Amino acid sequence: AEKWREALQVALKPYLDEFFPAHVTAIYGKVEDDMVTITCCIEDHKYNPNNFWNGKWKSKWDVKFPTAGGFAKVEGSMSAQVHYYEDGNVQLLSSKKVEESVQMSSANEGANNLVEFIKKSETEYQMLSMRITTPCPTPRSKRSVETCHHPNPY
Repeated sequence: AEKWREALQVALKPYLDEFFPAHVTAIYGKVEDDMVTITCCIEDHKYNPNNFWNGKWKSKWDVKFPTAGGFAKVEGSMSAQVHYYEDGNVQLLSSKKVEESVQMSSANEGANNLVEFIKKSETEYQMLSMRITTPCPTPRSKRSVETCHHPNPY
């Protein structure tokens, strides 16, 4: 499982560094009954008390496939939490689950396919579900709640 886990960690890093600058990521792998299981956990957050808002992103990706490769069953769960607390207290907690079959013919190709699915799923979820009014970083003199349309609104 280590070659698959390591390939995913390497392939995922550029995406995480670009969109989740404060990310914490853990990727675990095991082999049991000729099946590889990989679990990837991603967390990022931005706390902005000067502008009265905080945000947190979490996602978990479970991947299971035969040791010889082939197609993997991928199950993902994503959640976003936003808290805005100037002149009131507004919180949003949103989550979504996705499932897909991904080709895993080799460790590197499989990792790239997984990253593409993770990136696509997370971007679609964030872009569609975060179109509601959420706090965006603005100068203190212009403090307001604006609509964010960025893959990582935190």
